[in-house]
Amino acid sequence: MKLTDLQQQMLEGQQGECRAWAMRFLVETGQALGADQLTPIRYAFLMADTDAMGEAGINFLEQLAETEPKQRRPRASLFLESRQTSSELLKLGLPAWFMALDQRRMAAIRRLGCNMDYSHVNNHSVPAPCFGESIAMGSTPSAIYANSALGARTNFEAGPAGLAAAIAGFVPRWGLHLELNRRPQRVFEIRWTPKSLAEWGALGALIGQQLDSGEQIPLIRGVSQHPGALALSHLGASMAGHGAVGMFHIEGVTPEAERHDHQTLPVQLLESSAVEQLLSTESIRDEALDLVVIGAPQMSWEELLYLEHLLHGKTISSSVTMLAFVDHGTLEAARVMGVDKRLRQSGCQLLDGIDYFQSGSEPIRRQNGWHVALAPSLKLSNILNGAGYRAASADLENCVNSAVAGRVL
Repeated sequence: MKLTDLQQQMLEGQQGECRAWAMRFLVETGQALGADQLTPIRYAFLMADTDAMGEAGINFLEQLAETEPKQRRPRASLFLESRQTSSELLKLGLPAWFMALDQRRMAAIRRLGCNMDYSHVNNHSVPAPCFGESIAMGSTPSAIYANSALGARTNFEAGPAGLAAAIAGFVPRWGLHLELNRRPQRVFEIRWTPKSLAEWGALGALIGQQLDSGEQIPLIRGVSQHPGALALSHLGASMAGHGAVGMFHIEGVTPEAERHDHQTLPVQLLESSAVEQLLSTESIRDEALDLVVIGAPQMSWEELLYLEHLLHGKTISSSVTMLAFVDHGTLEAARVMGVDKRLRQSGCQLLDGIDYFQSGSEPIRRQNGWHVALAPSLKLSNILNGAGYRAASADLENCVNSAVAGRVL
């Protein structure tokens, strides 16, 4: 790998051990992935949640945070994606040791010079990257949105990859930083229009399941008009969650869809019935409902207002817990506007914290004896099934009506 004089100095430890670690990580991973050089970045987004890191990962963060400030100060602006775990989950059975680890994680990240913006789907809450700009994003919803909707350049730079990129100010030039790898390789056509964010998410899951690898970039035909940022966010989050793919194109919508010739690629027709099947609650229908979780991706202000509309004049069954996860700014706005109060009066808890599946969802399930869960996100319901729940996905209206009824509709 070709390095500049500055990069070589950092690698040799001339700017301290913290930068030397970052450069070693970037060079070694870059070489393994075929990168020929490192690309400068303006900012990076750190995805490093307690559930994934464990105590060993947090110990490592604390060691880096003990180095001299000038050595550990990020050369690229660093924003936090994996926010704090909501303290309100302690009331639902989250173990105290988990929260203690989470607080250590947050303290170490703050000392490393991270902007504690407490955002998650950063395309909605911090300045967006420019078209063609290389960045380092850790979470799947943020990365696939940045590549697809904005035309930025990033791979999935989770955990130490994002941190190393920020400290050094560079990322390895491989994968979706290269124009060649951004070309569509599969074409999917729809002759119908998703009617809800849940259906956009289901479409993403359906496409993700069809892909042979995360390098197989899909292009979607048949979208008659721009569906909006939220639809693209749900589409991408679910597609990445089910197919490990970092980018998609939509003909006539996303900025790079027309840059590559895709007329010779075979076309696969996707029927609306396949999406309806993914959003079916048949496997748990009429069973007593324990939990409804809304998030993954985090709720936007528009989604929150729609949730308030759906709950107007209704009360969630006393046997059901409903949790809705938002970013810090949205929660503050909800408190000022009275939305938070009205939701709580209906029985919905509005939480500012990292997604439920990263917040000790399995021990909380065991503590409460929960079994059946609903979510308006296929990504989330899929992960909850892995945590021991019997979960299904449905649109938000069905989730609300089921929560009010106390059983899956």
